[in-house]
Amino acid sequence: MRGLALIALMTACGEEPCPEGSSRQDDGLCHLDDSDDTAGGGHDTALDTEHELSTVPFTACADPTARESEGPYEALTGGDAWQSEAVHDNFEEVYTGYGLAVADLDADGVLDVFLPNRGTDQLFLGVGDGSFTDASDRLPQDAAPSTAATAVDADGDGDLDLFISRLSEHNELWLNDGGGTFSASPERDWLEVATRTTMGSSWHDVDGDGDLDPLVNHLSNWEPSWMETEPTSGLDDWPLDILFWNQGDAAFTSATELPADLGSGFTFAAMWFDHSGVGSPGVYVANDYRVEFDWIQSNRAFAWSDGAFEEISDTTGAGLTSETMGLSVNDVNGDGRADLAMSARGKVHLLLSDEVGWYDVSATAGLSWSSTEPDFNAWGVDLEDVDNDGDLDMALGMGLLMADLPWDETLTAEILEGDGTFFFNPVKQADMLYLQDDSGSFEDTAAAWGIDDTMVTRGVILADLDGDGWLDLLKRQMAGPPVIYKARCGEAAAVTVRLAGTQPNPYGVGARIEVEAGGVTQTRWIHAGESLSSSAPYVAHVGLADATTIDRLTITWSDGTVAAFEDLDVNEHIEVRHPQGASRLPFGG
Repeated sequence: MRGLALIALMTACGEEPCPEGSSRQDDGLCHLDDSDDTAGGGHDTALDTEHELSTVPFTACADPTARESEGPYEALTGGDAWQSEAVHDNFEEVYTGYGLAVADLDADGVLDVFLPNRGTDQLFLGVGDGSFTDASDRLPQDAAPSTAATAVDADGDGDLDLFISRLSEHNELWLNDGGGTFSASPERDWLEVATRTTMGSSWHDVDGDGDLDPLVNHLSNWEPSWMETEPTSGLDDWPLDILFWNQGDAAFTSATELPADLGSGFTFAAMWFDHSGVGSPGVYVANDYRVEFDWIQSNRAFAWSDGAFEEISDTTGAGLTSETMGLSVNDVNGDGRADLAMSARGKVHLLLSDEVGWYDVSATAGLSWSSTEPDFNAWGVDLEDVDNDGDLDMALGMGLLMADLPWDETLTAEILEGDGTFFFNPVKQADMLYLQDDSGSFEDTAAAWGIDDTMVTRGVILADLDGDGWLDLLKRQMAGPPVIYKARCGEAAAVTVRLAGTQPNPYGVGARIEVEAGGVTQTRWIHAGESLSSSAPYVAHVGLADATTIDRLTITWSDGTVAAFEDLDVNEHIEVRHPQGASRLPFGG
């Protein structure tokens, strides 16, 4: 079946009232009315223009029974290049080599992997069968220590660039020539504002001018001799986390004129979320709470309104005090609002949404663990549907907190806290994969599935490397090459949605995607930067269980344009093209 384009319209900017042609429903969000009429909202124009929809079937599943008989995952070597070259040991430095960027960087329809390293960074181009070709010679030759990477179209020219986060040196923006060869951006001033321990970046069209603005988050202003240097709440009057305005052509200016200080903490991760349901941005800042410094702030949430940020941490229940590491944003409970998963020391937080804010359900949902020692350290986290049953699951990377011990020791390290107390820090800590059931409870299946590695994991990303509609698992290890687990395909249905938007945001960052099938509506968003020091493909993956038809697909772009389609096939990669956008077939990240 082919989808019938129902409507495309310009919705009103802001939270209230809902745009004409939509209404606020019981969940408190604005939803498109079931009508073929088009109407203008708060913008001057109303468009009745069809979006284009293209589809490509999933790669055929040769043996769906193998998922049950042989297990859901098999380990991939990545080919000779991966094993021989991707072996930089980041273990000697506490914060380098945390993340990975998974995206189609050479525009050939196959996902690639970029690795920030303590030494020279690396680029591996995917072949399509789980193997890779080393293409690190396409990168600028730079051996500065890197912590994180975000694949993002920073200059709005249609290809994915790389924002490289550095350890106590200025960050880098490497521009893509369109074919996967990179060069350092000539615009340097904004990159050299501060040399800190940068742990990543998250991008969104905050000011509504069409291009993407980065929030660059810093763990602190520690220098490499961080154990002997006490960090401070700012450096040269700059806040620790800095929002930059995108001026186009890879030029950026700081947004320090805003009244809200978005970050005075040890920020490991930050992500943008849809605050109102109609495109008004919010941002969640996840901080490592350090009791030894009285200026440290707990986790914080902000909503953008009338050209400024309003802090909503206390009024929404988002202001947790926790040693937070990783962050993932997705709709776990199916109410169309953004839920938050955060990894931390000794725990994981799952904050579900309601009409007021968020509430922590970690304990009642079964997201806890026990061992012979009281503390395990969770790092990268990713919320996705790994078994295609229609609800979201959670991958967690676990690992030794400090990097001053060999990873293969069996002892338990005892760490002195700043307040004089001790906690235990096992050297070997098994990674986790929590599956959600119909009741909203989670169960760790990593050991049963053979993916419970103990090699000090940091970044974790779930992505479909071979286009079969099942999410593969990529982990960044501190003491060896990254690990890739290939998902064996099964019988459950799914769909992926990719957007071809307008420049300077052709990947549709910030867009809302709703998939209705079998009487259930699932919501996804397109993010730039997530998990821990990492970024994922610009694709929404939606598991559909035993559904045979997608009843309705609705896209709400960040510019307010809305498109809806009906009667779509399952098990297909879908690309929706904005009326002024350009298609990017074949399918990749």
